[in-house]
Amino acid sequence: MTSNAYRHGDVLIYPAGNSPDVGRELPREPDGVCLAEGEATGHRHFLRGNARLFELAGDPSVKVCKVGAGGATLRHEEHGPITLPEGDYVVSIKRQWSPDGWESVQD
Repeated sequence: MTSNAYRHGDVLIYPAGNSPDVGRELPREPDGVCLAEGEATGHRHFLRGNARLFELAGDPSVKVCKVGAGGATLRHEEHGPITLPEGDYVVSIKRQWSPDGWESVQD
């Protein structure tokens, strides 16, 4: 597995280390999984290929992506593609402070 972190707009993906404790599996489309969807534009950070997305057990705001053999490619209309090799990754969405508290940054 790689030791690199990947930034894709407001999405940060980094190696999870040893098999993280995952909760429920999130929906998968036939060609991949959606890591994040922009409210303003409707553009999606979509991982195509051999990938599954889960909630982290005990913290449903954190996602764990399991990329299988052959890897998967992260795509978004406003960013270049990134290919992730096989491994387990934590998916984090950039947040910002507002008067109402912490909120996710929207693409």
